[in-house]
Amino acid sequence: MPKFCTGCGKEIPDGVSFCTECGKPQNTQQQAVQPPKIQHTQPRYTQPEYIPSQQALDSRPPAGSQYEPVSTGQFIGMMLLMCIPVIGIILTAIWALSGKKINQRSFARAALVVMAIMLVISILIGMAVGKFVKNMVNEIKEELNEHTQQLDSGASDSNSDSPLGALGELTGILGALTGDENNGIGQLLENVDEINQEAARNSDGWPKSLRKYPGGKMNTIENYRTEITGTTKDEMLSYIEDLKKDGFEYTDFYDFGMTEDEMLGNMNGWWATDGKLYLSISYAEGIVTVDHTCELPDIESYFK
Repeated sequence: MPKFCTGCGKEIPDGVSFCTECGKPQNTQQQAVQPPKIQHTQPRYTQPEYIPSQQALDSRPPAGSQYEPVSTGQFIGMMLLMCIPVIGIILTAIWALSGKKINQRSFARAALVVMAIMLVISILIGMAVGKFVKNMVNEIKEELNEHTQQLDSGASDSNSDSPLGALGELTGILGALTGDENNGIGQLLENVDEINQEAARNSDGWPKSLRKYPGGKMNTIENYRTEITGTTKDEMLSYIEDLKKDGFEYTDFYDFGMTEDEMLGNMNGWWATDGKLYLSISYAEGIVTVDHTCELPDIESYFK
């Protein structure tokens, strides 16, 4: 195997210990020439940058074509125009049938389908609500007819001395609102005013023999009527029990046919007399109203 000088790299003949070129002594042992090491590296893959070709650019829909995309601003404008009553429906129909762009036509057709669905739902809800209201009106009419029949039965007893016969005539008065002035609502209000005036003539403020109401604030509304504010129904019931101890007894003054429990339970009211005073007590929304008079008004005379 040939040897080479370690100084100048010239080949040295066998058996020579000095380089014949540069004179550098050489090792007599044979030197093996080591081949250079080759490093193997893994090649790195990189994503090539996409550059659209001219063919791809040429395939875009041309401006003004039916395939041209609809922009976000155009969609917003269409939705705002659809919100206009009547005009919005007309424009939506026009776009759905003859829109210049496919996307515009598809959007308008989808909007028409949604409108149709909402219309059907609205009609169904309206029919259900209308049926519910109609049933309520029929129930109210039936109740009014029942009350009217009860008043008519009382009015038929016109020859009776009972004031209920006079109250029965209220049916005729209320039914003659469109009649002459003597039978209309104006006459009814005049009669009520006459009754109140008679009660005022038969009273002179809170009677001295009548115990004071235990709570709330007493306000004189008329000389026969006092309102107590800031009270409760339980306080009124307690006051009624005290009046019973004073000799007052429940009395259905005008023969309405109501028991004491029915009047207290259904009307939150109470009528009573001790033979000298006539009381009417009622409760509503934290206010107790007490009517007090020395003589009971004759309401029958005002409806003849």
